[in-house]
Amino acid sequence: MKPASRTLLAVALFVPLAVLLLATFACLPAPVGDPEKSQVDAALAGIYKAQPTDPADKSTALAILKPWDAKTYLLEYLMVETKDNKETHEIQHFKAWLTTIAGKTFLTAQPTDDFANLVGDTPDKLFWIVLRLDKVPTGLELRMVNPDSDFMKNLTKQDEIEAAIKAHVSDNALYGDVLTFKKLGKDDKAQIEEILGKFNTK
Repeated sequence: MKPASRTLLAVALFVPLAVLLLATFACLPAPVGDPEKSQVDAALAGIYKAQPTDPADKSTALAILKPWDAKTYLLEYLMVETKDNKETHEIQHFKAWLTTIAGKTFLTAQPTDDFANLVGDTPDKLFWIVLRLDKVPTGLELRMVNPDSDFMKNLTKQDEIEAAIKAHVSDNALYGDVLTFKKLGKDDKAQIEEILGKFNTK
């Protein structure tokens, strides 16, 4: 979709840098859940580091998830990549909220970095990234709802998408690959400060 070709995505909460281009990112034409009826899980708040599946991958991605209010989160996604001896930095911001479907927790992330309407331009078409969150001892495992799944193809309305997720919540074919994020703590403070320092956000 066109918005995917115009910006780098940070989502979702949670995707390794190597697949962060929106051109390859799975975005949905409607959200899941209602941010006005959602409730923040304080235990999810924190700083998470993507665990690359390829040991040769030297990129770094941090997801910072913090409550904005009692219902929604501010999600910041920071990416550092070195290629051809050149280091690049990207940061993206999302409004995010939780929804429970068939006993599983899903996070919906809506990008907020499109400022076109603030300068009188035509904003990008809205899109959302939806991930299933599963807590593990070290942090989170995430499964992105794949719009190209046979269960999701041609679905454009929120109620249709939610019904498909409910019906196939345990089917691996509904999702992309499992992504693992380690939750960082006080022992990781130096690492966190080093990465945040690249963005002047300490």
